[in-house]
Order: sequence, then structure tokens, then C-alpha cells
Amino acid sequence: MREPIVSGVAGGVGTRSVAVALGVGAYPPGMHRPCDLLVCRATVYSVGLAERHIAAVAGSPVLAVVVEAEGVPRAVRAKLKMLAPHTEGMVKVPWVPRWREVSNPYAEASQLAFRPADTVPKHLRDYHAAMVSLVRLVRPLVAVSAPPGLRPPPNPRASEPRQAPPQVQHIALPFHSITTAGGH
Repeated sequence: MREPIVSGVAGGVGTRSVAVALGVGAYPPGMHRPCDLLVCRATVYSVGLAERHIAAVAGSPVLAVVVEAEGVPRAVRAKLKMLAPHTEGMVKVPWVPRWREVSNPYAEASQLAFRPADTVPKHLRDYHAAMVSLVRLVRPLVAVSAPPGLRPPPNPRASEPRQAPPQVQHIALPFHSITTAGGH
């Protein structure tokens, strides 16, 4: 089983946080390359970028939609409904307000999908649940090999040295070892 390929529609949508929580690398934002997981925000503009990305590449990714406290506006819900048939599924990923106030939010996000639910701090429980949902949707996509000519983005756990955000500690856990409640 290969690691999932993660991409974001633009900078600032939460791609790195999602990738760090899943323990994998991510393509630089805005690159129209086939991916397993595409990240966007719950705005008309960002979902429009997701539509363009999906139309430009082969395959149907899982769409992670980062949602702020206000929820998903009606116009965005309508666009997501139209986009849904072109994806392998969608997951609302809650925005974590605390991450604006800490010096290294990636340390809290690191490997979050691998943690047992009862060990996750209260302020991260909804984010953790979203990561578990993403794993369930992405796992079947990564059970097959990558499309020809597609190289996965750099993995922060790879043996080669790689620039990582300061103070981020990566734990070497294979993606296929993720277990969730109910054994899924």
C-alpha cells in the first residue's frame, strides 16, 4: 500500500496541517496533479479552485473542506453538492482557532490520525474525527498503485533529509497501520 498523495487548491487552505496529521507529505499548493486527497476551504472561490483542479486531472480525489466556525455558506453547499459526484467523498475538516495562537500548530497536528480518540485533547477531537474519516475514504485509493508517471510528494518521514517546519517531530508510522474504532 502506498502513501496518499495530498494536494491543496491554494496556499492557506490547511493542506499542510492535514498532511502532517496524516503523517505524509503534500504537493505545493495550486499544482494540478492527480492526487488522492484535495484540500480546499469552505468558500465559493476555494471550491471553484477545487472544481478546476478536478476537471484538469485524471481521477476522483477525496475532498477535504476546511470549515470555519461560521459553517458552510449556502452558495458553497450548492457548489459542493454539484462537485460531489466527481469526488470519492467529502469530509468537513473543522478549523482549529487555537492554531492561530500557538507558535507551532504542526506539533499538535503531527500524526493526529494515528492517536487513539481517548488521548486526543478536547479542542482537537472534531479535527481528529475528520482525519479518521479521511483515512477511511482515502485508504481504498492507496491500496492500488499510483497512476503512471505520478510521483508522490516528499514524505516528512523519508530517510532523506528534508526541510520541515521548525520544532515538528515526525513519528515513523506507516499509513497502512492506521486503525480506527470498529477496525476500519
